[in-house]
Amino acid sequence: MKSAEAPRELSAEEACYRSDVGKLGISSSTGVEPSAAMGDSRGEEALRLALNLDGPGYHAFVCGLEGPDRLERMAAMAGPMILRDEALWDWVYVANFEDPNRPHALRLAAGDASRLRSELGELLSKLREDLPRAFHEDAFESEKHRVVKAYEERGKEQQAALEALASKAGFQILFAPQGNIALIPVVDGKPIENEQQYLDLGPERTAELEKARERVATELRKHLEQQRGQHDQLDEEVATIERQFAAQIVEARVGALAQRFDVPELSRYLEQLAQHVLDHLDPFRGEAAAPKSPFSFMVSEEADPFAIYAVNRVVDNAHTEGPPVIVVDSPTYKNLFGLIERTVDRTGRVTTDFRRIEAGALLEADGGVVVIEAEDVLIEPFVWRVLRRALRSGRVEIEAYDPFVGFTPAALRPDPIQVKTKVVLVGPRWLFELLLANDVEFRDLFKVLADFSPVVDLDDGSIRDVCGRIAATAEKEGLPPFEADALDALVELAVREAADRRKIHLGSERVLDAAREAGARVRSAGLSHVDREQVRQAVHEREHRLDRVEEHIRESISRGQLLVDVEGESVGQVNALAVLELGGHAFGRPSRVTSAVGIGSEGVVSIDRETQLTGPTHDKGVLILESFLRDRFAHSRPLSLRASVVFEQSYGPLEGDSASLAELVAILSRIGEFALRQDLAVTGSVNQRGEVQAVGGVTEKIEGFFDCCQLNGLSGDQGVVFPVANIDNVLLREDVVAAVGEGRFHLYPVKNVDAALEVLTGCSAGSPMEPETLNCAVDDSLEALARRIQQFMQTGQRPA
Repeated sequence: MKSAEAPRELSAEEACYRSDVGKLGISSSTGVEPSAAMGDSRGEEALRLALNLDGPGYHAFVCGLEGPDRLERMAAMAGPMILRDEALWDWVYVANFEDPNRPHALRLAAGDASRLRSELGELLSKLREDLPRAFHEDAFESEKHRVVKAYEERGKEQQAALEALASKAGFQILFAPQGNIALIPVVDGKPIENEQQYLDLGPERTAELEKARERVATELRKHLEQQRGQHDQLDEEVATIERQFAAQIVEARVGALAQRFDVPELSRYLEQLAQHVLDHLDPFRGEAAAPKSPFSFMVSEEADPFAIYAVNRVVDNAHTEGPPVIVVDSPTYKNLFGLIERTVDRTGRVTTDFRRIEAGALLEADGGVVVIEAEDVLIEPFVWRVLRRALRSGRVEIEAYDPFVGFTPAALRPDPIQVKTKVVLVGPRWLFELLLANDVEFRDLFKVLADFSPVVDLDDGSIRDVCGRIAATAEKEGLPPFEADALDALVELAVREAADRRKIHLGSERVLDAAREAGARVRSAGLSHVDREQVRQAVHEREHRLDRVEEHIRESISRGQLLVDVEGESVGQVNALAVLELGGHAFGRPSRVTSAVGIGSEGVVSIDRETQLTGPTHDKGVLILESFLRDRFAHSRPLSLRASVVFEQSYGPLEGDSASLAELVAILSRIGEFALRQDLAVTGSVNQRGEVQAVGGVTEKIEGFFDCCQLNGLSGDQGVVFPVANIDNVLLREDVVAAVGEGRFHLYPVKNVDAALEVLTGCSAGSPMEPETLNCAVDDSLEALARRIQQFMQTGQRPA
């Protein structure tokens, strides 16, 4: 056959990326400004829109962030973005004197909650001093004495009239000290002293006296009822006097307090408080209230009559600078929406009141932002439903809510509070799509998707950002300084994490972990700075911790248990490459792909597919192979063959089409009966026109085959055939790059299947009509197969 032109090889410089932060003026991490950059500007612009637009439902779902500190980094980014000029408020709960189960919420200027609590406390203290003093002043005592004296004189007049009535009826009224009243008969001007004297009067006289006694007793009862009414009236008049004198003090002090704050809602509350004080003056006299029943000790352990005047400060922004940004690491119901604590007294009775109301993050962040992990919100019981309700209404309702308690006291229903809190959910993209598809309210409540891509263009700015993140981590965690070459190694690792020499990964935890582990090595060695070698060793040790399965596969290949040839030639056989990822460690694994061809009409048959070991993407790739064969070789005759292809020693599921190029060249080799080099491995997918398409994991695949070849020493001819579209994705280890530079390992980028065939055979691919070419050999073999099947169909005999 005709020889092919020498294929293009990738140079060592093209197979890696080398950083030089010295060109940016960076000599050490200590001179780099710490950075919290998280991705491209698209996510930042979307987040800024959500935080500053007041329309309903403009909350944000943020995806694309990585690392355990992603919530803190999001909070640090969100704070400076808030441009809304929202005033910050303090919130307090106070008693509702008309309905104790419905405490009132009051909104105050930032810092006024503490001032109100302090000044109201001082006011009550002064009232407890001033009111008892006022009740002992001469003016009060004089007015009280006047009223009491008038009632006493009236009582004496009524008592004298009653005594005169009794005397006229022949009786003397005797008032005992214990409060008892007796009617004593009077005979001849002298009261009867004993019962015998009374009986000696005779029946007629005693009968007359009994009738007279009844008349006097009736009048006496009327007098006593009247006297009791007068006593009640006296108490009321005295109370009125006390209230009038107290009102002069209470209303003046409370009014002055209301003027100092000038808040209408607070003024109304203070008016109600003043009336409540005037209605309950006993505690201000310093007198203990009498128990209402013998069992009153069981009602409550708290005997403070002034507790009802307390101010429960639930939000205090006295020292808050700028809009509050709160990270809720544990978004439980209580942490987000608040709670009403309960207490159990000595009788086992559960009680609560407005002083036990506590705010949650949604209220504390009023005017600012709450940052939450989306998955945690969905996992916590009942939180997602209540969060949707709060965002829909814009109100926070604090409830005595505990679904896991079998009983609750009479629940308080505090006033709901209107808030302007923005909620930022942080989660993976798949969760956003899941909520969008299954939650009818999600689209209306989280209208902004802030999709951060941690992979950005590689330029001076992004390199500085990566160095800044490393510097920030070193400063935060107390790591030793990183020299320029150590930063270069970490930047190269960040580029490798992006899997593209034109990109860099800003938020890779693997890069930061390498920095941490390198720092730990330096500390244990007693050194002062981290250099490139320490970073390289840290990366190597991490891979060694995770590569037990990879090492086992290489050992199986070395011992011949897994059949992979890395030398020689073979017909219908090629080395395909796949990527396995186990425990966060990705590595390339070579697998033998073979093909067998015979007369038939089934076309291309994947044995793996027939045994249901493949996924839909792989099956699509197999169908594309048959379409390629029909398009190139079946224009003038039917494709009369059965070409089977299989991954040898593969017993698990197969998915993806990155091996379709290897499968195709194996089939073509078997049809055309030309040998393929076994010292080369192949990766890439193909389309119906034979164009080789980009695949993932090309770096890991190349390194995996390199390690396999190195088991018995490199021959100098080994290498990998891969898509030319993946050139920018090749970012190899230093030892592989060195082998490429020394010509001991080769990288062949190809555009189409013909270029791959020429690399694998050294022969010209040509066309089906061009003699002494690979495609012509395939076409001739297919023609022979077609004639044989035609002869068999005509004669029923096996062709000679």
